[in-house]
This record gives sequence, C-alpha cells and structure tokens, in this order.
Amino acid sequence: MELLPPVPDPWPQVVEQGFTALVAMVQAWESSAPDENKTPKKRFWQSGQSAIAQTISLLLQKAWLFQADNMEGSALPPLSCVNDASVLLEFVMSSVTCMEETESLKVFELVATWANAVANWDSWEMEDQGVFNTIKEAVNFHQRFDLDGHSSRSKVILSPYMVRLVVLYSKHNLPSV
Repeated sequence: MELLPPVPDPWPQVVEQGFTALVAMVQAWESSAPDENKTPKKRFWQSGQSAIAQTISLLLQKAWLFQADNMEGSALPPLSCVNDASVLLEFVMSSVTCMEETESLKVFELVATWANAVANWDSWEMEDQGVFNTIKEAVNFHQRFDLDGHSSRSKVILSPYMVRLVVLYSKHNLPSV
C-alpha cells in the first residue's frame, strides 16, 4: 500500500500489476470453495474469505476514499485498472454476511465512489466485463443490505448510486453476464 501515490492518475505500473495479482488471488480463492455439505472446511474457507475481504477493503479505501480528501477539485478516484478494482470490490461485496460487516468494510462508501467513477468513464472495452459483473453484484448487495439495514425495495430503487449503475448497465449494450 505504500506504493499507492497520493493522487494517482494513472497509477504506476507496479500498482496496476498488484491489482491484477490480487484479482488472480481472489479468483483462485473463490474457485477453492468447498462444497456446502463440508461444514468444517466451509467455515475455515469463509474465515479466510473474510480476512481477504478486509484487506482488499482497506486497499480500496486507501485508493479511493482516503485519496478523495487529497484530490483537488475532484472527488472521483482515478480510473487506472478499473476492471481489476471492480472485481476486487465485487469480491468484498460477495463476502459480506451481516450489516456490521458493511459498516466495518465501508462497502456503501466504496460502492458509491466506484459508481460515480464508473458513471463518468468513457473508455469501455469488452475486457471490462468485471465492471458489469460488479454492477450486478452491487444491485444484489443493495437488495440484501440497504442503508438502514432493512430490505426495502423503494430504497433500492431510489438510491442515487444504484440508479446510476442501472442506467450505466443498460446504456452499454454489452453481452449479458
């Protein structure tokens, strides 16, 4: 995390490669999930997933939230390695099991910052499927955990960043995920 510059645009290549390596790690972790009927192994695996999600959340907070305070004239994070960062955010969201975790991992803040950045992004490529997978996960996540901790469809629909994500998703006619 020390290599993350204060206001990166774009990030140095070593940071981008680090994000790519983290994506490979979370994908390997997800593919190693034990069967549901193997309860002891599943609990151990979930514990590891939680630890990884905490670390990734801290990284994204440093990259997006802490740096927003230092950015002059822009509240948006840089769009360097947006696809990889999206995959990491998706992993964090999919790891959350209770409302307390949404707060400790600052999931709503991360998703809102990410949604603002992605909504202003104009460099779409087919390789950026991670962004669209993350949009779907954000919608699912928001349905599970709204801002008040209650399942409320009206809040899901009215949430500004969710509206932005759905509009963005429908605006770009890319293959379905």
